[in-house]
Amino acid sequence: MCRKHKFASLAYDQALQSQMNSKHGAIITKGSKVVCKGFNNNRTKYLNYIDCCTHAEMDVARSFVNRYLKKQSG
Repeated sequence: MCRKHKFASLAYDQALQSQMNSKHGAIITKGSKVVCKGFNNNRTKYLNYIDCCTHAEMDVARSFVNRYLKKQSG
């Protein structure tokens, strides 16, 4: 399986985890390594803020911030 199909399949698997009517998944990669995964959901917490609805790309970006950037600054 080529990289594009592998990453598309991983994003699809993330979308299946969503409990929303419209299911979306997203991943952040570096080279051939998956760094973070995310999907759209009802509520999420980001640096002590609670959002009502989150898009998949925002969920994966927040996951990246919470996992990597927050550790570097603190």
